[in-house]
Amino acid sequence: RCAPRVCTWMATQQTPLYLGRGRGRGLPQERDVPAAAPASAQLQPAAVASPSSFAPVQAMRVDNSVYADAKDDKKSDGSDSEDDDEDTAVGDENAASNKVIDAVMDAMFKMYPATLQGAEVARTKQLTEEFCTSGMMACLICFEDITKDSKIWNCGECYCTLHIACIQRWIREGVGQMTLQDSRPGAAKRAVEAPWFCPKCRSQYAPSQFPNRYTCFCAKETDPQFNAWITPHSCGEPCDRPLQGACGHKCMILCHPGPCPPCPQMLPAAPCYCGKMKSARRCSARGYSCNKACERLLSCGIHKCAAPCHAGPCSPCAQSSRQKCVCGAEAKMVLCAEPPWHCQRTCGKAFSCGHHACEQVCHAGPCGACPRSGLRHCPCGKTEVTLPCTEEVPTCVDTCGKPLDCGRHTCSRKCHKGPCGSCLQMVEKTCDCGSSRKEVPCSKAFQCERRCQKERPCGRHVCRRKCCDGNCAPCEEVCGRKLPCQNHTCAAPCHAGPCYICPETVVMSCRCGKTKVNVPCGTEREARPPRCREVCERPPYCRHPQQIVHTCHEGNCPRCKMVCGQPLPGCEHSCTAACHDQRPAAPAQTKTARKKKAATPRASPVPTPCPSCTAPVPVRCLGDHTTVEMPCHTARPFDCHAACGRTLSCGIHKCAHGCHLPL
Repeated sequence: RCAPRVCTWMATQQTPLYLGRGRGRGLPQERDVPAAAPASAQLQPAAVASPSSFAPVQAMRVDNSVYADAKDDKKSDGSDSEDDDEDTAVGDENAASNKVIDAVMDAMFKMYPATLQGAEVARTKQLTEEFCTSGMMACLICFEDITKDSKIWNCGECYCTLHIACIQRWIREGVGQMTLQDSRPGAAKRAVEAPWFCPKCRSQYAPSQFPNRYTCFCAKETDPQFNAWITPHSCGEPCDRPLQGACGHKCMILCHPGPCPPCPQMLPAAPCYCGKMKSARRCSARGYSCNKACERLLSCGIHKCAAPCHAGPCSPCAQSSRQKCVCGAEAKMVLCAEPPWHCQRTCGKAFSCGHHACEQVCHAGPCGACPRSGLRHCPCGKTEVTLPCTEEVPTCVDTCGKPLDCGRHTCSRKCHKGPCGSCLQMVEKTCDCGSSRKEVPCSKAFQCERRCQKERPCGRHVCRRKCCDGNCAPCEEVCGRKLPCQNHTCAAPCHAGPCYICPETVVMSCRCGKTKVNVPCGTEREARPPRCREVCERPPYCRHPQQIVHTCHEGNCPRCKMVCGQPLPGCEHSCTAACHDQRPAAPAQTKTARKKKAATPRASPVPTPCPSCTAPVPVRCLGDHTTVEMPCHTARPFDCHAACGRTLSCGIHKCAHGCHLPL
């Protein structure tokens, strides 16, 4: 894509900023780059461009050995054949071009040390690299790539880049939507005069800032042409925009996207905030504190600032001093930061006339001339007289003529002192509801006796107000409807729509009553009782004197798991089975008892017969031959099926019968 530029590059042994930064590998000529120039070589402009356009570029020295090292690394692997891996070749070219752009960036920002390379420098570097890299930027409106020769617009706040045609269409569509949504007369004019906003950061712009032309980043050149040796969409000249902080210096790096970095100029003797110390500082960091006491005189004129050296005005004085009032007659201890205070004394100083005294309360400065001296007017203001201050101005013979409170008529009385009074001129008036007309004095309101029959805003009651002007007052009745809790009625003034929820609360307690919570009224039917950590104190339902310890709960107590222990009938053992008493059925409660949560009386336990005794006991057989352990409830002599073996009465033979009781 521009073979002449490639030839120029080969002649100067340099690399344009965009080379190898895209997805492709460039032209075949671009891959066979000759050996790099020496380290002292400078970037030279293309032969097709004027030398004056690239003077800043000539002054920027770049170590081209970076690119030469990258090319040597590429050739050192010995892969001169056409079967090299294409992905590896593309990666090597991109890496070489990355090193070139990094070197260009370092040269552009060489005046900014590491201590000054903050967020602004990083942002400017990032945007410059994105503009130099193909496929790295996209328009947020059309989502298409922003190429190096696209006409663009940049937001001055978030620095996002959009196609200028897209942002123009965005603004016009917003004006059209505002016109459609506004049904009042003159909607189109108001929409055109309304501000527009950035699609990304919503920064506001005036209608006069409509982007009607494509300029470079510093706005010096209109329709800048793409050049491979400078940042796309820039003019290649120094930025020269005023730097932030109003220091008076201008940005010295080439026309660039993004914010201008802080001012890098060195000030040989920058004073601290209080002015006691001077030291060499960067212009962008010229404000600093010497950490000594400020000692500037505070606004009270008595005390000095004791805070460490700081920026901005000193804080108001926090100390107290004895200060006089405005007139100087009294003094008291007040805070220095408080405004001047006034006493309650009347001035009382005599005017120059010698007959009257100043009646102002605690004022500063001279009292002035006597207010009754000099040229004065009669009460109606039509006659001027010059009289001594000891004489009152008389009334004239003209009509008063002052406008009355009605605003329509003037006073028809003779010049007089004091207020003119109410207007008594008869005029025809219409009542407030518009149903009657009558002549009444101008100062008097006219209302008829007709009562309004409109419904009030509540929709339930009629207005019934005399001579209502149509704006019926809110209903004064009490609502009285049942609230959603079904326990109380609405006490608010009568209103339309549903009532508010009940503001009352209900106390819910656990079964033992020791743990209580407040719940909104009406929810106590569905709400679960509070969880209680106390021990359940209900008596056991079985025949045990006590039950297993457990916490308070609703409903029946858990089944008893203790051993029964009751003496069994017919033997000397006790029942070893788990407690088997049946839980008695709770007596039926009335509706009132359930609502009041009355305590359920304890029913008598229902005893259940114990199971047969299973304790093992030794039992001898009938013939007393052997002993066997048997359950207690089945323990009785048994036949062991052995021969009896007892000696018979003859004394010679033994019994041959089976096991039996002795005869």
